[in-house]
Amino acid sequence: QILASPTMRWIILSGVIHNFCLYTLSSFMTPYMMRWHGLAIRDASLNSMLINGVFTLPGLLFGGLIGDAVKRRRSDGGLLLAAFASLAAVPLLWIAVSAMQTDVMMFVVGMGGAFALMYFYYSNVYAAIQDLVEPQLRGSAMAVYFFAMYLLGGALGPYATGALSDYFTRRAAATAGAAEAGQAALEPFRAAGLHNAMFLIPVLAIALAIVLFAASRAMLKESETNAD
Repeated sequence: QILASPTMRWIILSGVIHNFCLYTLSSFMTPYMMRWHGLAIRDASLNSMLINGVFTLPGLLFGGLIGDAVKRRRSDGGLLLAAFASLAAVPLLWIAVSAMQTDVMMFVVGMGGAFALMYFYYSNVYAAIQDLVEPQLRGSAMAVYFFAMYLLGGALGPYATGALSDYFTRRAAATAGAAEAGQAALEPFRAAGLHNAMFLIPVLAIALAIVLFAASRAMLKESETNAD
């Protein structure tokens, strides 16, 4: 019954992509700053805390306030806002990942801004599920949503990105003629490997925006159908 709703199916897919991105970034952010930007573990962890714990707060708060205002004008307003926020995060993610090894500030500001925009998702998509599903099924709907989001997104994201990082590491080592020298010889190439793998995230953020836009259109159609 829950999955019979096209909007709910789009929302579940959006949760998978969103968690894939954020769990990947959260898992690899400290190692990334240590490998690519050469920071000590203390400084990398502090910057990671700043991005995950401070920049995200205005995204949650303003995302909810703006989302409520937009929803007064149209039923799919929250999902549309989340879609536009995800799309706006793409250039910031690209700037952060593209930052030179010496430019830590560009990474922190770009990634922090991207996180703030990506956190618009929670305030608006969770509310959309409550608007979409009848009260008797809301607990089950959230359970199905979280099951897919954490299994396919939260768990798979870091694993897949780690595998991609290993692939790029081995490729860089092969280019330098060090691929057959053992694991220890791969260490100098792990920074480049993880750096290349992180470019997957801006691409997935574009996919997230498209899926959220599709969810908003489906929700609008369902609202019109229910009204008739």
